[in-house]
Amino acid sequence: MNYQYVNIKDYLELVHPRFMKGYLWTWIYLIDSMGIITIISDPFTQYLFNVLAPVIAGINLWAFYILLNREKRQKQYILFVGVFCFVMSVILMLFSFKVIYLMLLSDSPFFALYAIAIYLAILVGGSIFHIKALENGYYSGKKKTKGKNGINTIVGMAVAGTLGGLFLIDFTSEDTGLVVLALTLLLLGYLLELGINNIHKYYLIKKFENVYPSDNTKSLKK
Repeated sequence: MNYQYVNIKDYLELVHPRFMKGYLWTWIYLIDSMGIITIISDPFTQYLFNVLAPVIAGINLWAFYILLNREKRQKQYILFVGVFCFVMSVILMLFSFKVIYLMLLSDSPFFALYAIAIYLAILVGGSIFHIKALENGYYSGKKKTKGKNGINTIVGMAVAGTLGGLFLIDFTSEDTGLVVLALTLLLLGYLLELGINNIHKYYLIKKFENVYPSDNTKSLKK
């Protein structure tokens, strides 16, 4: 896609290194706590551990690498956030599946198929909105509020999709807490999924770095 720089210059703004430190420690805590719980909690599944353990370790090493020189790696941080949001959203969805299928002993495939379909719908719908917003300058200072309707629609889809999952689960009153936990994790995964567009943002930052104001990153480092 060919974007007008004037329409996306506000969107390309980097995160201040001072804020990056707190954000990175938060990301590390989230992926370590939820990721480790997902891969080692009962009932333990070896294939889930084998796939996710190296990914979680890689995210940790990458975060520490950025922390070593936040000023130099402001752009790389944007890519990190996009990858983190993808990995974390998948972890949360897998944990919700683990609760439903392994803890509640459900054998119906409809919940997983429904959840994955909603995940893909949000991914596609969010990408379409993101591209149109960039083309129309919705991320600029003057038009930023106009883009909120699209975001609200996507968030509404996530909430509706999560609540809709209730109708695909058979549970007794004793299992209500676990069902609420599973659906809450699924909703958080849907919301984190929206952050995947940071991967595209990183691409645009690299693409326009020759026209990106040379004093922009410097001002962010003060």
